[in-house]
Amino acid sequence: MKIKHQIMQDIIIKVIGDIYPYGDTAIDMDRLENLEEFGRLTEWMVGELAFIAARCEDRTEHSIKEAGAKARFYCDIISECIKAEDGKIK
Repeated sequence: MKIKHQIMQDIIIKVIGDIYPYGDTAIDMDRLENLEEFGRLTEWMVGELAFIAARCEDRTEHSIKEAGAKARFYCDIISECIKAEDGKIK
């Protein structure tokens, strides 16, 4: 069974907790810890995408090449988001 995108997001936020600063020192200390966990998870996921893209996009097997191309597609989107000033693709 495939988990829908929004459900995965909800699960991650429930497990990690809120990551956006609130403006209250006590609350924001917890949210900063949550943000660190979120960053570590993101780093791992991006690393996995980059690994698949690098190892698979030039393979001759169709299904492996497709996975590599899809991973490269998402790596490119992530790269563009990082380059954008507001975090959105322009």
